[in-house]
Amino acid sequence: MSLLHTFKRLLKLTLIGLLCLSLIITPQMVWAANVLMMTSLKEFETDLGNATLKVEGIDSNMRLAVTPKGELTVSQFRAKQITLRFKPTTEVTPTPPAAKTPLPAHINIPLPFHLLSGQIDRLTIIQGTSTTEITQIQFDLDADNQALQFRIAQALSPWGKVSTQFQMQNAAPFALNGWLDVQQAHTELPYHLRTELRGDLTRLEIAANHHYQPQARPFAIVPAQTEAEDMLQINASIGLDDTRQSHLLVHLRQLQAKHIHPQLAGHMDLKIVADGSLTEQGQLLATIDAGDSRLQGQPLIVRGNATLQGAQLTQMELLAQLDKNKLTIQAGKNPSTAEITTLSWQAELANLAQLMPGFAGQVKGTGTVQQSTSGFATTYQLSGQQLQLPQGLTLAGFEAEGQATNQSQGSLKNQVKLRGLSQQNARGIDSPPIDAEFNLTGTLAKHHLALTINDSDPLLQRNLLLALDGSWQADTWQAQLTQLQDAKGKFFQLAQPANLQWQNEQGFQLQNLVVNALSGQLQLDQLRYRPARTANAITQQPAEKVQFSTQGALKAFPLQALMTWLVPEHSEALPADHLRVSAQWKLALDEQLNGTLHLERASGDWQTYDTSEARWQGLGINTLFAEMQAQNNRISVQSSIRADSTIDLQFSGNTVVTPTANGIVIQRSAPISAQLKANIAQLGWLAKLMPDMQPAGQLSIDAQASGIIAQPQLQGSLQGQSLALQVPSQGLWLEQGNLHATLAGDQVNIDQLHFAGKTGELNGNGQLVFKADRWQLDAAMQLTKLQALSRVDRWVQLSGNTNISMTSEQTTLSGKLKIHKGLFELPKADKPKLDDDVVIESPQATQAEPTSKLVFNNFALDFGDKPLILPFKESEQFMLRGQGLNGALSGNMQLNGGLDELTAAGTLEITGTYIAYGQSLNIETGRLIFSGKLPNIGLDVLATRQVESTKVGIQINGSLQTPQLKLVATPDTSNENKVSLLVLGQPMSQVGSSDMALLSVAAGALLSQGDSVSLQTKIAQAVGLDSIDVRGSGPTNYAVSVGKRINRNLVVGYEKSIVGLLNVGKLTYQLTKRISIETRTGSDNALDVFYGFSFD
Repeated sequence: MSLLHTFKRLLKLTLIGLLCLSLIITPQMVWAANVLMMTSLKEFETDLGNATLKVEGIDSNMRLAVTPKGELTVSQFRAKQITLRFKPTTEVTPTPPAAKTPLPAHINIPLPFHLLSGQIDRLTIIQGTSTTEITQIQFDLDADNQALQFRIAQALSPWGKVSTQFQMQNAAPFALNGWLDVQQAHTELPYHLRTELRGDLTRLEIAANHHYQPQARPFAIVPAQTEAEDMLQINASIGLDDTRQSHLLVHLRQLQAKHIHPQLAGHMDLKIVADGSLTEQGQLLATIDAGDSRLQGQPLIVRGNATLQGAQLTQMELLAQLDKNKLTIQAGKNPSTAEITTLSWQAELANLAQLMPGFAGQVKGTGTVQQSTSGFATTYQLSGQQLQLPQGLTLAGFEAEGQATNQSQGSLKNQVKLRGLSQQNARGIDSPPIDAEFNLTGTLAKHHLALTINDSDPLLQRNLLLALDGSWQADTWQAQLTQLQDAKGKFFQLAQPANLQWQNEQGFQLQNLVVNALSGQLQLDQLRYRPARTANAITQQPAEKVQFSTQGALKAFPLQALMTWLVPEHSEALPADHLRVSAQWKLALDEQLNGTLHLERASGDWQTYDTSEARWQGLGINTLFAEMQAQNNRISVQSSIRADSTIDLQFSGNTVVTPTANGIVIQRSAPISAQLKANIAQLGWLAKLMPDMQPAGQLSIDAQASGIIAQPQLQGSLQGQSLALQVPSQGLWLEQGNLHATLAGDQVNIDQLHFAGKTGELNGNGQLVFKADRWQLDAAMQLTKLQALSRVDRWVQLSGNTNISMTSEQTTLSGKLKIHKGLFELPKADKPKLDDDVVIESPQATQAEPTSKLVFNNFALDFGDKPLILPFKESEQFMLRGQGLNGALSGNMQLNGGLDELTAAGTLEITGTYIAYGQSLNIETGRLIFSGKLPNIGLDVLATRQVESTKVGIQINGSLQTPQLKLVATPDTSNENKVSLLVLGQPMSQVGSSDMALLSVAAGALLSQGDSVSLQTKIAQAVGLDSIDVRGSGPTNYAVSVGKRINRNLVVGYEKSIVGLLNVGKLTYQLTKRISIETRTGSDNALDVFYGFSFD
């Protein structure tokens, strides 16, 4: 939006500048310049027809000289003030066409002259209610009876630094050429504009080509010498006669959509053409077209036209469409009165995701806007559903309708309803959805606002009622807050009406707000906020930073009860002795931050819920204290927390804040002085805050920091004794821990870290370094037969050395671990899932951004040697168990890369058994070959069983993505015999008719590897057939049949018995829905007619 706003400003600047030049560069002005040079006038005023020019404060100390050639040289000229005022139409005397005089043949200049240095302190251009100031104008001028040359070396305008130069022939029609240059580096979108000027005093031609480069500096918009993307082209032909008939072309060519939003793809090709008169009452016709613009892979359609009478819009039609999203706008004069223009719009946004990344859902609406001399009035009706919004917000639906006006006594009637508003946090958890209703009724002079918020789930019972009565007069809005409470006023309620006020100059103010909450109280004596102001070059008003001040107090305020009410986590009621705090504050931020804040525990304790015991427990806090003082941006903080005999924490610190335009920041170069002393005698209380963990032990901290924020100088120590950490749900078990760390300079040195597991131990050391722009932790750990995980279904004992390098962006693991023994039970068979190329889009499920990336760097795993003696002791191996597998894992592998691009190298072997169809197969070979990116895993697997004198089994080769499976037997035998021996434990010759169907299904399932599509269907699709089937009830009629459909009625088939002599071709033709004819040839020749019917 800032880009479009800047283009609008630049276009306005170009038009205003050209119009000013068209009035200034006239024979009258040249004559006036002669008069000023040749006389000693202090002031001068002249009528230019549709404008007046007044020059004031002319410096009388002009140094004049005449050259030997008879030329007048003025070395210096200065005027304090020049005012150019455009006349309203009512003041311009119309000139009859017959009375209009043409341009003179030439400008009579009595004596050629040269102005070497001219200066105008201020040029004021008044056009209606708009006033523009241009200052510090430095110029020079050369004029004779042949030509005039004018150059502005510098002028400071609201749009930046201006310079220009042009030459004009001193003969009708006074041909001229030159350029205009504008540079503005101190703005959100810095630009450098250059416009070429051509023409004469009857018509001025301008041309400008610019390139948009948003990342470049000092200018994001610069003059373009060649054609490229992101071009802004302006061409204009402006008439300088009384009618000012003009032509204007603005072409935004190949603007990349990513400049509008980083996630938008495509380009825009927008062309605006305007023709007509630029006079105050002239008619201007404009068209707009988006050409071949494309957004998000779809064509963007923008077509429209408009008619303006002076500055008044009299007619407009606009269509904008992208895929299923459509917006139409129509405007025109009201037939009953020409003073009212009515604009109607209609929006059908069926796919918001196509319009803007981060949004999804559907919105539709209609509305009108009526503009008249007395103001505007609008009506609207909007609705939407299944909306996804930025910042993780989702909205099930909304409806909005109403009417508004800027007239004091005009009717206001607005209603907005929100359903199912929720927000997803960084962990991907949605907050409980809420419903809301907003109503605004009355008039601007006297209106009533009501807001109701409640939970979509009635069991949560969170709700909020807010109401106020307000009045808008001139630039001031005043109101009284009359209601602020939960639905029944049981938790909190407004004690008395509070005063609110908004003024354009003073900002927002809130006074005397008192809220009673569960026998406690919030008292806000005053709160004032005035937004930051940017510098105004026209009024010479400098930029001003935000202003904020507040004063108030808390009295026994139920802090935890309020947080529990806002974010309920448990259905059980909070105990009566929950934490209450008292506070007093007085803060003011302007050019500097000053004030005080004092907070302390009033009563109660912070309560945590123990799910295992289904009850609330207190942390034992008996002292909670914090105090902050700010004086001229220097902040000092002191705080203290004590909890029975378990916690004693003291903190103090000092730093300096820097006010910004919109608030305050702590610069990286800010000085810091801090001290932390903590003695935590029992870490077990942390389990109340983190119920999934069970920490224990003692921890003491004595630390000081000095220097600057970016690179603090540390001093002190960190000691831990009898440390333990258990996570029962994950089987993590560490105890007998010790920690010793020292703080020195910009480092924290971990001298010793020790833990013991169920068996073995862990020892480590490391270093945490704070650099200018980042922090980094480098640690080394030695594991000695450590049994860290200890669960019934998974445990592991390992040894080795591991290195960890961690920053805020990435965690890198390297080293080598040897797995001595352990157990990992495979989960039950996975549920079916979609392939990776299938994506389900849902506004309810957005992935949380990972905060840190895990990367492996030559990380080696050694699972030991393959057991040579069978049967082996499972308790001495690393076992994989589950889904029919019971085997020992051995071999080596090495990991590299991130989790999304993980590569592996090495070979693992599985030794053991595999149960399939009730039969136990011995895994003779079970090699998994890793080479390259996962899951690119090679397979070399052979699992067999002994049936009498025959060893039969399954051999799997290929890769995990495309395994190649075949049946093997020693000595070799037929495929049907292999299936029978493997599944039924007997040769095919001994299979009874009752087992044939089971054998067929088992073979298909075995070879299909559990896929939802059978092996027969896969084979048929691979060779271009429609069906392959194996069927029969006994050895003599067990057959394979294939089929191919020629068209919707004709099927060609072939059937061949596996054991017998059946060998036939078939042709089936469907005559009607129920009647079909089948012909058979081969070992069985026949013609059959079938009639089919079904029972519902």
